[in-house]
Order: sequence, then C-alpha cells, then structure tokens
Amino acid sequence: MSTIRVVNLQHTDATEPNIVLLADGTSVFASGITISGGTNLTVSGTAEFASGTVSAPGITFIDDNNTGLYSPATDTVAITTAATERVRVDSTGNVGIGTSSPLAKVHIGAGTGGIRFGVSGATPKADIEYTNSGAEFLDIKVQGTTTGHGNIRFSTGPTPSEQMRIDSSGRLLLNGGTDVRIELGTNGTTGTNDRNHIRADGDILKYNCCDNGQHIFEENGIERMRIDGSGNVGIGITSPSDLLHLNGPTGYGLKITDGSSHIGVFRTISDGAILKTASSHALLFGTSDTERMRIDSSGRLLIGTTTEGVGDASDLTIENSSRAGLTLRSAANEYGTIAFSDATSGTGEYDGVIAYEHNNQAMRFSTNSVQRMRIDSSGKVGIGESSPGSLLHLNWAYGNPQLTLERSGNATAKYELGAFSNTFTITDAAQSQERLRIDSSGNVLIGKTSVSTAVGTGVQLIEGSAASVDVVINAASNIGVNHVYNLNATNNGYRFYIAADGGIYNHSNNNSNISDEREKKNIVDMDSTWSDLKQWTLRQFHFNGQEDTEDKSYGVIAQQIETVTPQVLSTFKTNPTTTRKGVKEQKMMWMAIKALQEAMVKIETLEQRLIDAGIA
Repeated sequence: MSTIRVVNLQHTDATEPNIVLLADGTSVFASGITISGGTNLTVSGTAEFASGTVSAPGITFIDDNNTGLYSPATDTVAITTAATERVRVDSTGNVGIGTSSPLAKVHIGAGTGGIRFGVSGATPKADIEYTNSGAEFLDIKVQGTTTGHGNIRFSTGPTPSEQMRIDSSGRLLLNGGTDVRIELGTNGTTGTNDRNHIRADGDILKYNCCDNGQHIFEENGIERMRIDGSGNVGIGITSPSDLLHLNGPTGYGLKITDGSSHIGVFRTISDGAILKTASSHALLFGTSDTERMRIDSSGRLLIGTTTEGVGDASDLTIENSSRAGLTLRSAANEYGTIAFSDATSGTGEYDGVIAYEHNNQAMRFSTNSVQRMRIDSSGKVGIGESSPGSLLHLNWAYGNPQLTLERSGNATAKYELGAFSNTFTITDAAQSQERLRIDSSGNVLIGKTSVSTAVGTGVQLIEGSAASVDVVINAASNIGVNHVYNLNATNNGYRFYIAADGGIYNHSNNNSNISDEREKKNIVDMDSTWSDLKQWTLRQFHFNGQEDTEDKSYGVIAQQIETVTPQVLSTFKTNPTTTRKGVKEQKMMWMAIKALQEAMVKIETLEQRLIDAGIA
C-alpha cells in the first residue's frame, strides 16, 4: 500500500487551532481534541497533552473545564477539581492529598479532613483524621450501630490475629498469650526484661524497668515514691537505704486502718519515733500468727496474757501456761539491777535497789539508796553487813535489839534478839522480860540473867571445864533424858523430845544443827529443790493438845511431804507404844533456801532481759 506523508497541515490563519503532523509520526493538536457523541478516541502509541494548570488542566471534561489532570512540575501529575488541586503524585512517587509537597508515600495535608470507611454520613462508619486547630490531633473514630459496637482492632502475624483493641467504652485491651507487654523507651534490649515495659503474664500484671532502673511515682511533676534497682522502696526520699524507707518532717510516718476506728501509727516525733494506736485500743505483738505481747490502752505491758495483774503491780504482767519467768542478762563483770525510783536525778533515782553483781556473784538489796542486805556467792546473808561471815550475819550499830520476831495479830508474841557488851539476849518484848542470855563467859541462861542455882528459875548451860546443864525450876516437873513433860493442868503433855540420834522434835519448830565445816565431809552443792517445794502443801492447824480457840500453827503434814520428799521424813516414839511421823525441818529450810536461790537467779535473769529490752 502506498503511504501518504503529510509534512505539515496548517490552517491558513496561523492563530487558529491547527493539527501538525511531524516527521516522526506524532501529531500535535495545538488547541486540544474534543470528542463528543460517545465517540471513543483510540491512540496507538503515545498521546501527549499540554501540562495545563490547576484551573485549566491538560486533560479535562467538556462541561467541566476546571476539573481534570494536569502536570504542575516535571515528573509530577495532579488531580484538580473546581480549579483546586486535590491529589498530587510527585517525582518520587509520594502521593499528597491536600498538600503539594508530599513527604511520605501517602501524605494527607492538615485541615483537609481524613479517611472514612463505611457509608458517608451513616453508621457504621470509621474515620482517620488529622487536625491542627489549636492543638494537633490524629483522630481515629469508629461509630457502631449499637452499644458495644464501634471497636478499633489491631491484628498482626502471618495469619493476622487480634493483638490489641480499643473497645466502644474506650478501654485498651491487649491479647497475645503469656507475655503481653507495652514497651516504654529505648534503653536495654527490646523483647527482654532489660527494657522498660508493662506486661501481662496470665493473671499477673507486671511493671518492669530495665537493668538497674528505678520506678518513680510522681504527682504534678513532684516525686512521691520510688523503687530503686535494689528493690528498696522510698517514700519522700530518692535514695532509700532499706526495703521500705519513709522520709519526711517530724510527725511523718505510717498509718494503718481497718476502715473503722482501729488505727495503728508509726511516725517520727521531735526526739525519736513512736509506734502507737489511736483511741482506746491496745498495741499487739505476735509471732506465728499468735499474739505474744500487748501494750493495753492504759500503757500496761502484758506478756502472754490479755489480763493485767493486780492493782499496783499491773504495769508489767507475764503469764505462761507452765512456768513464767524473767531474765536480766549482763556482762560477766557487770551488774544486773532493778532500781525503784521516785526522781529523775540524784539518789532518788535508786531509792530502792535489787542488784546482782556478776563480778563477785553476790546479790544486794538497798533502801533509801543504801545497801541493807547482801547474799554473797556462798549463800551467806548479811543484813547491815557487806561481808557476811556466816549464813546469816546481822550487824546493827544503833543499839538493841538487832532482830525482832513478832507474830502478826498477836500482841503477846513478840521477841527481840540483841547483842551488847559481849552478851546476847532474847527478850519477850510483849512482857518486857528477858527470856535467854548468853553472857560474856559463854554461859547460856534461859529465864535467868545470871549464873546461879539458888536464885531464879530457868535453865543455865555453864561453859568451861566444869560445864553443866542446869534446869532450875520451882514447879511440879518431871525431867527425863529424852523429853520434857509439863504437869500443869492447862498445858500438860509432851512438848520436847530428844531422839537417840540427836534429833530434836518439838511443837515450836525450833531446831539447831551443827553446821561447822570442820565437822563435815563429802561437801557438794545441793541439787535443785525447785520441783519439790512447789509440791509441798503448807497448812494451818491445831495440835491435839491445843484449844480450838487458840491461834493455829503453820506447817506441813508429814504424810503429804512423804509422798513428795521422803528423805525429810522421820519417825519417833512419844512413848514405848506410840509412834509418830515428823519432818526434818532443818533440811526443809535449806531446801527452801536453795529454791529461793534458784528463784533469785531466775528473777535476775528476767531483770536483765527487761534491761536489755529497754523496759526496766
């Protein structure tokens, strides 16, 4: 087929629209092409259009010439409507909506609305929109058709599954199994515990900071609490030095309540700290979920009990279902002391004292700030004597008597013991009569004041090479070798027995045994008598020969003692046909003193514990 080549086809009027056929086969339509009547324009090859402008785009429409496509710059295409650019694709491929300078693959300009999903103006629908009027916001909004609808859901994974949602109530819900976390900051390593994050692990919610980090809690930009890298919690302090460290001004502390009037307070005061309760409540201390001690609302200290002791002895009460005790423990060369005071300075601070001296193993008792009695390491008791030379050593520099024995409630039972001018006397103070004397020669006189067999009735024990025992009487009496029997009609009967082994049995409970060390051997310390003494039953009674109106005697029943401490039991005959049981009261006395010593050790130990605890 022949080819017709048209080099140039031009209207005679160069100012009119024309078509130019170029030598390379392209056509240029100077005034554009208008296609109407539903006719299609088919171009094989390249069709070029004028760049156009925003108000006169290069590709436009017959009835809407300010809407279409145009090229605002090289390698850039834009969509304009109503002579306003709406969308632009720049030379880098970035798409701008509402902006002529897109900075991302899709860039929607501020104040130009956003992206809507759903039916315009109807529900359900969702919007993503950025606004910058006053404050900049990116709004993501979902409007559901009913309550509970309108959630924002986030899914990830090769087969996307929901990981997070914001529900219609505004709650942020995270899913994802056993390690759901929100990481904060960039310190440490992501996905590990060395990164600040909040995470859920099953039914546990954890707040984690990176290695050596700190949890700080602020109010209005002011730190109120922190947990440091060691796990120490500080409130009011930035460098806590303990597991819980509270810091603040005087009166600052810790308060515990149970929703009612029960309040526990631990706070600082001007000269220290105070642990207390409010109102009339007790302060309790316990171990193993059991109360062990309390300070009641009156300030009394109760250990092992909730009931205070009696009256004036109720400030400290100790109770135990078995044995109760108190220990004061001090250094081996120091004292353990209980002081009774009525002052805060001077000797009034130690008006009365019970003290144990560990350096010499001695116990001392003081009144009016002066030592009055002492028990040394060997058990010797000194009254008015700091270095007792015997089991009981009395030293009184203010005249007779040195010792008074009186029976309470009986004005006729009062005896005085005295020592003067190398003479020892026992006086019946109620009758103002001397009953016994040991004179300077060592003679013992009972009922007499001088040695004589011609004057005065009584008993005299004469000392010396011609020693003798004389009983001087002036009454119908029968004196035997082993007993004394009074024939007086009022008090007749046996009153005094001397056994063949030297034991003495009598109604007045006065015995004396040889105690000189030179007369003894196989000397060892006594075993504990504490258990025996606790089982002895002390009784009141009349002897068969007494009137029921007489004052009762104090003592024990031999048959009861026999079941507990048989070693102190004795038997004797009151006559050839009558046998009676007795007790060796001298042994019982020493057992009692031994138990007293044990008790004093326990008391001193308890006293030291009180001192160590800061109570005494």
